[in-house]
Amino acid sequence: SEGGLYARSILRDSLLKLRRLGYFSNVQISTSEVPGMPDKIDINFSVEETQTGSISLSMSHSNNYGISFGAGIEEKNIFGSGNTLNANFKISESFNELGFYFMNPNFNDEEHSISFGVFKREISDDDVAQNSYEINTQGLSFGYGVPLSDSTRINSSLEYSNNEVKCSSLFAGSGYESSQCASNKNDELKADINWSNNSLNNYLYPTDGAKNSVNFGIALPPSDYKYYNLSGSHLSYRPINNTTTLKLTGDVSLARGYSNDSLPFYKRYFGGGSGSVRGFGNKTLGPLYPNGSAKGGEVSILGSANLITPAFFFDNNDKMRMSAFVDTGNIFEKTSNINLGDIRMSAGFGFAYLSPIGPIGAFISTPILKKDGDIIEEFGFSNGGTEKMSELYLVEDQADLTGGVVEEAKANLGPQGTTSAGQPIVNLSMNSDGARKWSIITGSNVGRQVAIVLDNKVHMACLLYTSDAADEGLGVDLGGRRII
Repeated sequence: SEGGLYARSILRDSLLKLRRLGYFSNVQISTSEVPGMPDKIDINFSVEETQTGSISLSMSHSNNYGISFGAGIEEKNIFGSGNTLNANFKISESFNELGFYFMNPNFNDEEHSISFGVFKREISDDDVAQNSYEINTQGLSFGYGVPLSDSTRINSSLEYSNNEVKCSSLFAGSGYESSQCASNKNDELKADINWSNNSLNNYLYPTDGAKNSVNFGIALPPSDYKYYNLSGSHLSYRPINNTTTLKLTGDVSLARGYSNDSLPFYKRYFGGGSGSVRGFGNKTLGPLYPNGSAKGGEVSILGSANLITPAFFFDNNDKMRMSAFVDTGNIFEKTSNINLGDIRMSAGFGFAYLSPIGPIGAFISTPILKKDGDIIEEFGFSNGGTEKMSELYLVEDQADLTGGVVEEAKANLGPQGTTSAGQPIVNLSMNSDGARKWSIITGSNVGRQVAIVLDNKVHMACLLYTSDAADEGLGVDLGGRRII
């Protein structure tokens, strides 16, 4: 305080607090003499503001989803107040979202935080199969946080949501989610409590310290749903030298039902891709449905080791970082299914840039530990978090098989008793030359992906499960990821 005794440790703690806020790219401290008062000094803090939020605008078109338009803002220092404001909306044929969230981190003089949010989402899933299920959700949330020390907090939240779930005949069938699709459960009241400790020396680009957290959530008994989730995470940075930092991460999560209820299928964990195990396809790790698409699991085990350094090949690299990394982990259906022999691992290089519209990144990765049937994705983009932005595929310059060998194409539904039962498929009848080439292609590439390209666009990157040149035909499953 003004007029107090000089204390180096207190000033150091103040400096760390400013750097952890995330509002400044650079914070420096200096002292100067007070004229005419030789026993006093002025302490001066010099700060340089940084990008504290992101604005997104998007518009796209696809044959499956039609025109999609979205916009959003995420700002953790709105109008310089220190408050957080997130607002977003997205409109398309398959996914609509409208959300608003506000948090005041200094609600009173004791640095208690308060937050509230409202949201509405409409999801039409196409990952499992074409229009496999729809979920319409609307709700609101309230949160309150209390500091236990300068680096430790307890945060709590209460959220109510109403969920309307509609399933297709396939998704409500055997091997999928027949029991949950037959249920008329709608209302959910969920309480969460989180403990966190943060000793990082910087919010944007830390080089020392750690951040640990434990979270427990439960759907309270008045709800139609009865489940809980428990997770623990670790993030630490250690300087190797003046330019290189070692970053370690670990995350273990468990979610399951109680009182003889099952965990809602859309609350399961998924793995693979950015924010998980890079080098594997987005949401492709772990248990699978009969058609080969991701089912998700109750247990998630993830970890990574990263060597981070500034992007030295750029002159102005204050907001650029590159890294070499090793990712590992997997998703397991239940605790009884945990098997260390199923752990996946990958290694690669990444690049991150704090752009004027928010953080963006890219990575190139290759699997170290993998199994037959895994979907491999060696290159990808991210928006600085876990949300996937796009999928890129590396394809050959020349196609091994072109449309010139196709004699007839028919649209059908997959027959009962097969992995494509009830799903739309396209049967292509090829001439003898095409059948011979297809036999060679499938026989030498089992376990790998084959790209289906129309008008220079990859519409599918299906996994070859078997070699099949029977009756000179090819069946392509439009609802899943399998060629039959």
